[in-house]
Amino acid sequence: DQHFGFVSVLNSDLSTSGAASDNEIGSEMTRFGVGNRRGHGYGGSKVGFVFYNQDGLDWTQLNPVDYDAMSEDAQAIFDRYGTTYRFGQLTEAGLQVQLSPTFALNAGAEGAVIFPRTVFWPWLGSALIYSGVQGALETFSDSIVESSPTAGPVIAWLLKSGVSAGYYYLLRDDMAWPFGYETPVTVSSFKIGANFTF
Repeated sequence: DQHFGFVSVLNSDLSTSGAASDNEIGSEMTRFGVGNRRGHGYGGSKVGFVFYNQDGLDWTQLNPVDYDAMSEDAQAIFDRYGTTYRFGQLTEAGLQVQLSPTFALNAGAEGAVIFPRTVFWPWLGSALIYSGVQGALETFSDSIVESSPTAGPVIAWLLKSGVSAGYYYLLRDDMAWPFGYETPVTVSSFKIGANFTF
């Protein structure tokens, strides 16, 4: 159970696939936020493995790459967001390899949603539904791990990851699901990193 803050820069020059293809829009992002990572795993005296799920709230500045070459529809998206930081949320599921009490390597799949505007009450209602389901799964997951320490961490991770992925895909079409608001910008990514715990 970890609480953390983060700052990140997503730059198109770092892309392994090169420039955006015909059906993609090139962009760069700067973001900061806070989050919570929870998981279960397997540990020994030196190395441990944790299957984790994390959720976070963030603020993202979205910048276009080669704005003038974009279609009018793509330009309209960036015009809607402007250059200010926009509120959003993210979910991630992954594996963490704990090499010491303070250092770990991790790999995960992340889904981030960037809202063009914040409609507080519908967003809060949507977030409470998701948090309630995840909270119930967390209690259920603890009982699974206690009853089956061998298979429990993986089963709990699959259940929570499924709920996170489902919620992310629902938000892709409706930024305040199930309350029927506009379509936000979403970012799917695969991450490899290192964590230092203080």
